[in-house]
Amino acid sequence: MEIKEFIASGVLELYVLGELSETESTEVMHMAAKHPEVAAELKDIELGLESVLQKLGKQPNTDLRESILQSVNYTTVAEVGETPVIPLHSNKLYAYALAACFTLLIGAGLGMYNFWSKWQFAEKQVVALQDDNRAIIDRLNFVQTNFTQSMQILRSPAFTKHMLKGTENYPGMQAMLHWNTTDKTVMLDLIQLPNNDLQHQYQLWAIVDGVPVDAGIFDVSKEGANAMIKLKDIQKAQAFGVTLEPKGGSKSPTLEKLYLFAQI
Repeated sequence: MEIKEFIASGVLELYVLGELSETESTEVMHMAAKHPEVAAELKDIELGLESVLQKLGKQPNTDLRESILQSVNYTTVAEVGETPVIPLHSNKLYAYALAACFTLLIGAGLGMYNFWSKWQFAEKQVVALQDDNRAIIDRLNFVQTNFTQSMQILRSPAFTKHMLKGTENYPGMQAMLHWNTTDKTVMLDLIQLPNNDLQHQYQLWAIVDGVPVDAGIFDVSKEGANAMIKLKDIQKAQAFGVTLEPKGGSKSPTLEKLYLFAQI
């Protein structure tokens, strides 16, 4: 085999990577000892591989680097006619290449984990935005429905309006009661009434022949501000009042908690 063909065959690269059998490695060593151009090419391959590995992998410590450099240096003698001796060192380079690949694998794994974490965070943000959008849409639908209902009540001649005002203990409180004298529907438009807590609810009372009659319970919250509330139908009444009662309502009004009152 011609020297150029031997060099171009790729056997030198396989030798450096430690992929040849012992017999094949011995043949490469023999060719390098016999032909200086083979020895020079082999050295260039080894130094080139070392340079690539240093760029891709971690920088080896000083002792390891010196050991590798010494292993790729050929023994040079001064006497004319003597040829260089090539040590069998491909296993060290193979281990070095394996370490660099392992480093790259760890780096790739960390990169993928970082990407996955960011993707998870972004997905949660999207879900949160979707929930916010749904809440906003629900609120807008509620406002629109309530507005439409309010306009129908205000324009209907069947409804009579009665302003419920704050009592002496609760001045400044207000609500507009709309009472349909035809179908007896009662609607309460809250104007000024504080939010109730989870343990209490407001209760509307209709005073019928001097006797308080339960007209329904309701809550006041920030979300339901300015809402029109439908309560129980009332056939007749001489007055209306609103008290704050334990959750679920009471059989009789707590007069100490009478917030609103109006004669009809």
